[in-house]
Amino acid sequence: MRFLLLVLSFSTLLFSTVSFANDSTPPSPEGSWTIIDSETQEIKSKIYIREEKDTLSGIVTTVVHKDTPGVLPVCEKCTDERKGMPVVGMEVLKGFQKEKNRWVGGTLLDPSNGKEYKVSLKLVEDGNKLKLKGSFFGGYKGSRVLGRTLEWNKSKPKEFQQQSNNKKTAE
Repeated sequence: MRFLLLVLSFSTLLFSTVSFANDSTPPSPEGSWTIIDSETQEIKSKIYIREEKDTLSGIVTTVVHKDTPGVLPVCEKCTDERKGMPVVGMEVLKGFQKEKNRWVGGTLLDPSNGKEYKVSLKLVEDGNKLKLKGSFFGGYKGSRVLGRTLEWNKSKPKEFQQQSNNKKTAE
């Protein structure tokens, strides 16, 4: 009888642990992301991504600009309502819908050239990196032949503060 109780107790514990592990929600891209310049390997900017009702959007929170310290950059080459608007506070990611383990159907605005690119987003490395796949060369929406993959890093406050001590930032 004791053996049966021990087996039942162990089984209950095992199944509740498995059930608990399966109930955990996958990581969300919501939060602050650091964009690294692919040529200089220095931090360029930070984007805050928010998730609301299975939709993602993202705004620029910080821009590092060593060439023009103290000047807030504006989107001079944008062709929509964002033309001439400050880049900090600008929505640059919009329209993403969750599809299984990635986010699709959205666009990314590059304020440096004013072009929007159709991309998909996927969390990798336990949610510490965000992969952006899509058309980046030429701005052909949906064309993956002319595209590439970018990676953004989950922001670490100390990392950004250390690098920005030597540069002016627009916040």
